[in-house]
Amino acid sequence: MSVNLAPAEARALHLTRVLELPAEECSAFLKEVQAIAKTGEFEQVRTSLQACAGLFGVHYRQVELRKRLAAAVRDGWHVMPVAFRVELLLEMARAAKEEGDLQGGRTLLDEVDGVLAAHEWRQPQLFLPLVADIAVARFSMGDTEQAKQLVAMGQAAFQRDAGRIANIYHARAMRPLGEALVEMGEMKLALRLFDTVLDLGQANPNSRPRAEDFVATCCALATSGLVPSAPLWAKLEEIKAGLGDPW
Repeated sequence: MSVNLAPAEARALHLTRVLELPAEECSAFLKEVQAIAKTGEFEQVRTSLQACAGLFGVHYRQVELRKRLAAAVRDGWHVMPVAFRVELLLEMARAAKEEGDLQGGRTLLDEVDGVLAAHEWRQPQLFLPLVADIAVARFSMGDTEQAKQLVAMGQAAFQRDAGRIANIYHARAMRPLGEALVEMGEMKLALRLFDTVLDLGQANPNSRPRAEDFVATCCALATSGLVPSAPLWAKLEEIKAGLGDPW
């Protein structure tokens, strides 16, 4: 029986199948990746590079193959957004860490730092979620102080650049930093940041974006496991009561 899949579903299925490739079949796949990269077709390139990053982890202990997969990622990402490049490097860094290769993971995170530094970020809502992910990755590899510095840098970047973007994006930009602090065990800092996020989410005069931001922040608090302090609970209740119908 044939099944008609949406393009996104077909790409996901293809990616799942590729990640099951044994090492001896990866050379043929890498030739396909090179051909796809030359076409520059965005979705195909994205899927093929995601597959390379995934296979990098699957076959991490095969050093030469791992190097070829990493090279394919870097050779093929010239048409891709910077954020996607960072996501690929983070995936490979996590794979290194899972294999016990902390130095390899840190080297990849150093490369992430270089990619970020080479790009001028004008939209905090795109930049800060990446900073949060990098901070969590640094923390997982034992680089606690560097992780804290990244979060602080992200907060400073928001203060500097928030005026460039509409206020409906302000809470969305900062929320991931609060979640990162929770993962790092910095609960007091996280509570202060989430308090700020709640204020940012209520700046818009329209009810709908305020309600959506409020729900997103409540979900972030719940999924992160952060227990609100009494003042934060009071602020949550106050915002809820102030939204009115139909929110």
